[in-house]
Amino acid sequence: MAVVFESTTIDEIEAFLSETYTRVNLSGLNGVPTRTRIVRTFLPGLTSDEFQLGADLSYRADPLDHYILCSLRSGGVEIPEYSAGPGDVLLLPPGERGLTGRLRHPRELLLMLDPTVLQRVAATALEGRRPAALSFHSHRPATTAARRQLRDAIDYVHTQTLTNPALVSEPLISTTITQFLAAMVLATVPNNTRTDRTAENRRDAHPATLRRAISYIEANPQRDLTIADIATAAGVTNRAIQLAFRRHLDTTPLAYLRQVRLAQAHADLQAADPTQTTVTAIAAHWGFHHPGRFANQYRTAYGQSPSTTLNT
Repeated sequence: MAVVFESTTIDEIEAFLSETYTRVNLSGLNGVPTRTRIVRTFLPGLTSDEFQLGADLSYRADPLDHYILCSLRSGGVEIPEYSAGPGDVLLLPPGERGLTGRLRHPRELLLMLDPTVLQRVAATALEGRRPAALSFHSHRPATTAARRQLRDAIDYVHTQTLTNPALVSEPLISTTITQFLAAMVLATVPNNTRTDRTAENRRDAHPATLRRAISYIEANPQRDLTIADIATAAGVTNRAIQLAFRRHLDTTPLAYLRQVRLAQAHADLQAADPTQTTVTAIAAHWGFHHPGRFANQYRTAYGQSPSTTLNT
């Protein structure tokens, strides 16, 4: 679902931004029309805004209650400690401190992530009774390559998935997209999720751990699973479960989960009536949101196209 907001009136723009993000005050327009346009798309745990502001102005914002990813296309954005230009990506975390700065005719993508999604993807099993609170050490990716990687992920999520209502209506698609983006943020923006328990993790990465994880995955392929969920079910840390899959199967927990879901899609294609469903619908039901990639993976696994299976 998409919502379009357009205005040239400062009061209307402030009201929309305050309702959408947090309370915002704008200043410095000197009567110049702002020509603001925002196109908003929703997913569970994720909201995407195409934001275009035709003005150079100052802002003051209250603290956020969500993470906001800002991928700047043109213009500029200033926040405390940073000034961003075209091609930059910024992460604005929730917290106790508000933001002040300037918006210089920005055209950008803004993705608003639910903190519980990031915390869940970041969670480490058995690091104490409660997962440590997630915190970031910077507002931006650590390297140029990381910035490019995160920017490409944002573009992919927005252009390839959020604009396709048939895909995002499937629960596994929605959760896969939000978890993918959360994982990319954690992999590219410096944060406190790293652990140094190398010896313990290696010791725990034994066949029994792998068997517990596989049993859990194969019993729950329809569920919204993260690495933390799989690790918790196996009774080890995230790093240990990753080592177990790499050591004994030369794969990753989430890659194994995709294989199991692919097998479920195969079974559904074999049983389905081609007059009542489509390959795309079955693939989306099992979390495969890119039809071309699904077809390639399916052909590699089963030696024929998914459409052939459906129509045979």
